Amino acid sequence: MIPQILNPMEQIDHTFLIIFSISAFILLGISGLSIYFLFRYHHTRNPDPDPIEGNLLLEFVWTIIPVILVSGMFVSGWTGFKAARTVPVGAYPIKTTARMWAWNFEYPNGKIADTLWVPQGKPIKIILQSLDVIHSFYMPAYRIKMDALPGRETYTWFLPMKTGEFTVFCAEYCGLKHADMSAKVVVATQTEFDEWVNDFTTPGAVVATGPQKILFDKGCLGCHSLDGSVKAGPTFKGIFGRKTFVIKGGQEESLTADEAYLRRSILDPKAEIVKGFPDLMPPPMDISPEDLNTIINCLKSLP
Repeated sequence: MIPQILNPMEQIDHTFLIIFSISAFILLGISGLSIYFLFRYHHTRNPDPDPIEGNLLLEFVWTIIPVILVSGMFVSGWTGFKAARTVPVGAYPIKTTARMWAWNFEYPNGKIADTLWVPQGKPIKIILQSLDVIHSFYMPAYRIKMDALPGRETYTWFLPMKTGEFTVFCAEYCGLKHADMSAKVVVATQTEFDEWVNDFTTPGAVVATGPQKILFDKGCLGCHSLDGSVKAGPTFKGIFGRKTFVIKGGQEESLTADEAYLRRSILDPKAEIVKGFPDLMPPPMDISPEDLNTIINCLKSLP
């Protein structure tokens, strides 16, 4: 087996340059020949055209050359595909969940965050799943794009060699807030990453075994934040007892976010729409009375 000497980003760039170079050569060649034929065989210079009966050598050449070019592009593309699908041994796994309209990342120690932190110089395996519709994990800085499918687990991987901040986008239209479905990627040194991944108090973080996990499981954190930041819906930070302005029956009302209000908002989200936010929240499909009580108690306990 031919060893993999390039990471997927380098191989994809390599394939792109090959295809671009071949395409540019063909474009310039055809354009040059067209201009040459335009003048060389103009009707004023050749009033009596000569009959052309065919040229076996020319037909052979223009058949073999495209076959060679297409075969070369295929081999380069296949090598890139193998590089993207062959995850190195010891790659760091991060379970990535897509939902309308957010990305969440779960680490092996149980930390869940809405920002993708990765250590520099270590291969990262992204294990993808979707909780609703088809999404597409697209990280242009690393030339990777892979669909996240409901009911099916997919994967991709990349090798972050430079520290810095990058962006993950959704490249598959998934609803009204599709354009806002992005997440920050932070490539940090191993020491910085270890400190971050073991700190469960960072903004936007959820513990997989903690009480806030139900908010993650039910998809609440796709549109609502825990740290005060604004997403598709109002933040959960300090929501219990907060004065809230809602649109009810076309009229604006002021109320307090008590337990009764939280229950109404979950069970009948279209009855009272928080002012300044679109009517996007669907009615719950699989929430039991026990889960509802757990969510209410969790929201009441948020600082």
